[in-house]
Amino acid sequence: MEQKEKSIQELENDFWPDQNEYPTGLVERCHNYRKIKLKDLQIHQIITLLIQDIGSEYLMPIVLERMDNNILEEDDYDGSSFLENIDLFSEEIFKRNPELHKETLNLIDKKQTEIENLIGWKRYGRIKRKIEEKK
Repeated sequence: MEQKEKSIQELENDFWPDQNEYPTGLVERCHNYRKIKLKDLQIHQIITLLIQDIGSEYLMPIVLERMDNNILEEDDYDGSSFLENIDLFSEEIFKRNPELHKETLNLIDKKQTEIENLIGWKRYGRIKRKIEEKK
């Protein structure tokens, strides 16, 4: 079975028990998002998980692939994009995996002109600086 056909909880073989009440809405959302097959996760769900550093080893390659295909792909649900949120992803993701940090910076550099044309050079510079600081 292809990896994208599985959920984070299946890939990690770590099934969190369901609860009647969750401490916060964020905890409940993350708990539920971990059950969704990777191929079915929406952008806003992936962003939420990566800000919390959940499933990052499975999700970051998907994010980089999708950003390479369409740097400003927007979520059908709320219009969020990986580009606009990548600087919020947990820095632990990049500290654990320096190669992933390098790949992310390379993609941002490769798409610099396209990003600047879409969101401006100042925002591009802020995103790049924030990602650079995460190593």
